[in-house]
Amino acid sequence: MSKQYHFVVIYDTETKEWSTEPDVSINFDSGDVWDNETQDWEFNTCDTPEQNAITDAIGKIMSNAPAVEIPAE
Repeated sequence: MSKQYHFVVIYDTETKEWSTEPDVSINFDSGDVWDNETQDWEFNTCDTPEQNAITDAIGKIMSNAPAVEIPAE
């Protein structure tokens, strides 16, 4: 079964830090994981090994992302 986990990627230009949060805006608060088998949204509740592994992986990716150097205008 194929699932798509959706996250919002956030970059704070003042602190130069990356973060993520579940994305529920695109689907009217019906969930943040698209299940291709059921063709429906579900929530990532972080109570399965799959959900925890994916959430931890996206957190590690974002914590290792470099700061963005914004050129002066």
